[in-house]
Amino acid sequence: VGIKTTAASGVALDIRENSTTTAADIRNANASGYGLYVAGGSSSSQYALRAADKDNNALFSVMGDGNVGIGTTSPGAVRLYSKTTASGNLAGLFENTHASASYGLKVQAGSSSSNYSFAIADRTNTTTHFYFRGDGNLGVGTTSPAAPLEIKNSANPLLILNQTNTSDNGALWFQHAGTTNGHIYVADDNTMYFSTVTTNPAVVIKSGGQVGIGTSTPQSYNSLAYDLVVGTTSGSRGITIVGATNGHSSLYFADGTSGASQQLAGFVQYTHG
Repeated sequence: VGIKTTAASGVALDIRENSTTTAADIRNANASGYGLYVAGGSSSSQYALRAADKDNNALFSVMGDGNVGIGTTSPGAVRLYSKTTASGNLAGLFENTHASASYGLKVQAGSSSSNYSFAIADRTNTTTHFYFRGDGNLGVGTTSPAAPLEIKNSANPLLILNQTNTSDNGALWFQHAGTTNGHIYVADDNTMYFSTVTTNPAVVIKSGGQVGIGTSTPQSYNSLAYDLVVGTTSGSRGITIVGATNGHSSLYFADGTSGASQQLAGFVQYTHG
């Protein structure tokens, strides 16, 4: 049957329109009613439903095997394949603007280290940038992450922690069974702190290179000997050097690295045994 046209060969119903109006409008206003039902196709080589632009360029194809192509007529073995070659266009966008219960995209897939639940690759599918493996390991720059998170790249830095709150510090927290055991953090004055759950800080490295163990202000001591400061003004503190019963415990002094005379300008040594 042809409407406003002679039916094309092999087409049971052919509707043509050449105006700014709608070619066909199928509606069912009943609250319990159904819309359009299309049955056709049985494999990936036929389609059950296809939408095209005015020049018959396919926009949307539901293939006979159930796979859907948007911007392509060959989704292959992909359930939903969205493709665009237009400059600046997004291939897909999922949006939920609900004010209080706004959820995004959830992917359920993967079961072991031999498959993945989510992956992001470059436009030619040559390099995989982000790989969420089926066993839960996440690889950034690698498809074989050996830990819950592995970042692989030849460039530096590999990871940046950027704290934008000027009244807080960029920190790494370490926990065991949900209990915090320690931290590493950097303050806005470029001081690095290593802390335990009972001692904060335990070790400090100042921006000038001074190291404090048991003190957070090694730079406050005499500048001739504040590269390493151990202890506090509270209680007794000390350093222990342990050696084998037939060995030595030594403290060496150097003038430089050129030759033995500079490398070993002097020393204090205790012979065990």
